[in-house]
Amino acid sequence: MAGGSAVARARTSLLEDSIPRVLMGLTLPMSLGLASTSLFNVVDAYFVGRLGGGPLAALGFTFPITLVLTNMAGGLSVAATSVVSRAVGQGDQGRAARTASHALWSAAALGLVLAGVGLLTLGPFMRLLGVSPEASSRWCAGT
Repeated sequence: MAGGSAVARARTSLLEDSIPRVLMGLTLPMSLGLASTSLFNVVDAYFVGRLGGGPLAALGFTFPITLVLTNMAGGLSVAATSVVSRAVGQGDQGRAARTASHALWSAAALGLVLAGVGLLTLGPFMRLLGVSPEASSRWCAGT
């Protein structure tokens, strides 16, 4: 009961509130999330940089990999959110729950596959990016 009334209030809010208010309500949390991710990367670079130039360079070489993986996760998230929100909007809670469950399982499976591929190809990929074999063997465990 309480969940249904919350959905009704949210739908009413989206339809009847002013557009700037709705946009701020939707974009502020996302903006804070993106800002916290950027802040995390800056803090991470600061502390890794205290270990020396080699570890900081290794962190820099992992950036393209992290960026691709983050964008893949974001794409899956946007797609799942779109499908789930349409199901909720149509009042089909069962389809929304199934879609959310499938999205989570798909993300887990994709993560395992990418982790396996990453472990098998990390050394050659780092060398393709220009990392020396010595640095690759030192900073990329198991390569």
